[in-house]
Amino acid sequence: MQRREEVDTATKTADEATKSAIATKREYEKKIEMADEEKEQILADIKKQGYDEYEKIISEAKKKGEQIIVEARHNAEVENERAKEAYAAQLTDMVVDAASKIAATKHSKEDDMELYEKFISEAGANNE
Repeated sequence: MQRREEVDTATKTADEATKSAIATKREYEKKIEMADEEKEQILADIKKQGYDEYEKIISEAKKKGEQIIVEARHNAEVENERAKEAYAAQLTDMVVDAASKIAATKHSKEDDMELYEKFISEAGANNE
């Protein structure tokens, strides 16, 4: 009988150990499942942060690009006005010079025509 009690006690101890192992396994599996869910949530959060950062960078780049275009247009307009003013100043100088030459000489219709042709020729060369 003593042997039987020992066997029963050993069996009972083994059953309890098995139940404890199964419970521990279930607890471990739940922890793994929770860790997987947490991992997926962290990955989703990181992806969202990355997308938000991407959108922010793209938005800032577009704004900066638009600003550069506005500044370039303004600079082109200013440069165009300067070029017009310089051309007008050159043209004025040529007209004054031609008028001075005409006034300083005796002139005939042929001389006037020759000066006019020379003026047009010089104006065309300076414009190029």
